[in-house]
Amino acid sequence: MKNIYLAILLSAAFTTAFAGNPDRIGQAGATQLLINPWAGSSGLNNANVAGISGTEAMSLNPSGIINHNATEFAFSNCSWLSPSLGIKVNTFGFTRVIGKDKNDALGFTVGSMSFGDIPITTVQQPDNTIGTYNVSMFNLAIAYSHKFSDAIHAGVTVRSISEGLASVKTQGASLDAGIQYFAGKEDRMKFGISLRNVGPQMRYSGGVELPSMLHIGGSYDFFLGGDSAAEVGHVITLAGAFTSNAFDKDQGSFGLQYSFRRFLMLRAGYTYEDKIMDKTLGRKAYSGPSAGVSLDIPFTKDKARRFAIDYSFRAAAPFSGTHTIGARLLL
Repeated sequence: MKNIYLAILLSAAFTTAFAGNPDRIGQAGATQLLINPWAGSSGLNNANVAGISGTEAMSLNPSGIINHNATEFAFSNCSWLSPSLGIKVNTFGFTRVIGKDKNDALGFTVGSMSFGDIPITTVQQPDNTIGTYNVSMFNLAIAYSHKFSDAIHAGVTVRSISEGLASVKTQGASLDAGIQYFAGKEDRMKFGISLRNVGPQMRYSGGVELPSMLHIGGSYDFFLGGDSAAEVGHVITLAGAFTSNAFDKDQGSFGLQYSFRRFLMLRAGYTYEDKIMDKTLGRKAYSGPSAGVSLDIPFTKDKARRFAIDYSFRAAAPFSGTHTIGARLLL
């Protein structure tokens, strides 16, 4: 009962600190932090804030890095909005459970966003290219998660951010924090909350605030054909999350995942915000739907060591959509 009270109190404390603010759209900096580079969670449109685990959790809810109870290496390549744009988001990371009782976990990720060579033109000759330039966006993160009990996990991520051109650069730092609560038989019911991208202003010649946001989510697993995760071959997970943005409209995300013997996972998600489908008044490149698939292949007899391939697609308008592919190694 104390664990339930703790989760409710933390949720209330976070919620009172944030509310959506669409009037401030475009005023935040370091918006690279808003891009989810991982295929698994992006296939559900970030709806799995309550049940996310492993290295991917560092981008959505750092309390989840301890959930794998092992060591994981992960890599992803994201072709943002449309492959024809040539905008790439590459991310590498690992997480490791530590300590005699395995109640603690550490994580590390490094990510970069590249835009390719951008042509330089002048007002007098807008059709003639006189050279090219590059934009650099880079972030490095370290996370820590602790298991207070089987029901309550909490974690924090500290992130260093760097952005700039050849002649102007900026650096900053941000903090993420989150909790997860597990309940019910076989932990079928999950609750999660995370606060992301909190930190001081970044400065070029002026100052820009970080795009802070609050996630609150829940999920439930339906076991088909048995009463425990070890017995069933089919698991259906329903997930939902609410996102409150300090510099944007509030959003609601919904996700559905089907898992067959932990080998094959199929995902679909949808994110809703006011007027998201309106071509005139909509303010998002993403138009709502997402989908994904994972193959999780064991390579030891006890199936503890596994290799996984993840893919996700997020619809975007008027672009052709974001494709993300990744690989994970669980040891």
